[in-house]
Amino acid sequence: MRERKALQGRELWDRARTLGISFGALPFKTLPGADPNPDEYDNAYEIQRRIMEFERHQRDHRVAIVAIISSVASMVSAMAAWYAVVR
Repeated sequence: MRERKALQGRELWDRARTLGISFGALPFKTLPGADPNPDEYDNAYEIQRRIMEFERHQRDHRVAIVAIISSVASMVSAMAAWYAVVR
């Protein structure tokens, strides 16, 4: 799988906003309602970590849904085989 380039600066903050990630409790606080400074390294590191965690959660959720669908399909297949044998 190809590695993506880490977002930086304004692109990083825009991606976080798009995903709905909270800017609360950042290492460098800003005034309420003001945009955090995207160039502060500690804030950028924390937001990057939050984005990666959010995306990992989304992937895990999709895998769980596929696993549930697969198990239901397997149960239906087993019931059909059992029905064919009993009949």
